[in-house]
Parts: sequence; C-alpha cells; structure tokens
Amino acid sequence: MEFARIVDLLLFHEARRQGHTLTLFSDRAGDYQGLDSFADGGLRIHGRVGYQYKFYPSPLSGEHRPEVKAAIVKAQNARQGEKQRHRLTKWVLVTPDDLTESGRREGGGDVTWFDGLQQDLNCKFALEHWGHRKLQALYS
Repeated sequence: MEFARIVDLLLFHEARRQGHTLTLFSDRAGDYQGLDSFADGGLRIHGRVGYQYKFYPSPLSGEHRPEVKAAIVKAQNARQGEKQRHRLTKWVLVTPDDLTESGRREGGGDVTWFDGLQQDLNCKFALEHWGHRKLQALYS
C-alpha cells in the first residue's frame, strides 16, 4: 500500500508539471478495471494512459505473471466494452524493480515475457513497464 501511495504522488506531480490531470483510485478498494490510475483528464477523454502498480520484485514469480496478464485482460475488456470506458492508448505496469532477463526461466526472462504480451493478448493499446530507473527519474 505504501508503494501505491508513493507512485500516486510521483505520477500526480509529474502530471501537474506537464499540465495534465491524473485520476487516482483508492488502493484499498482494489483495482478499477485493471488500473490504479489514469493520466490526463479523466475517463471520458480519448487517449488515456492507464497505470497498474504491482509491488513485485524482478524476476517475477510464477504467481505474479498471471496476475499481470489478468490485469491487462481486465483493462482490455473494459476498453472493448460498450462504452469504452478507458479508451486506453497505453497501459503501464509500475513495479519497484526494473524487469530482468533471466536465461534460466522457461518461456524467457521478464523482459522477453512482458514484450511478448502485446502480441499474445492482441492488445489494442501499447504496453510499457516502469521500474526503478523510471521511478527515480520522476523524483527530479
């Protein structure tokens, strides 16, 4: 929960610097259709960037990968819904660590696995990961 609060603050101040708005969802209530926040003006404006925060270390565990995938599917289903609530153009997974590429893992390391999700899930929006380096950059 502390991780989510820190990310909320970083994203809020970044959006403010750029003249955008950020809609935050309470982490206590759980994810809102696969998201923890939206960037830029709320739910009804076309071209949203959605953020999903996961306090998962890298390499991701066998339980973490399906949870990430399920969140993307949830966001994708909301986007394809009758009202297209999100109208996402990008979905960003935010974790405390940068993804690592372990050669020992069946199915490839985290970087290969995450990069393949775009095609595997036939996403209509871009997928991106923010880890340690990106979070530190937001502090400046």
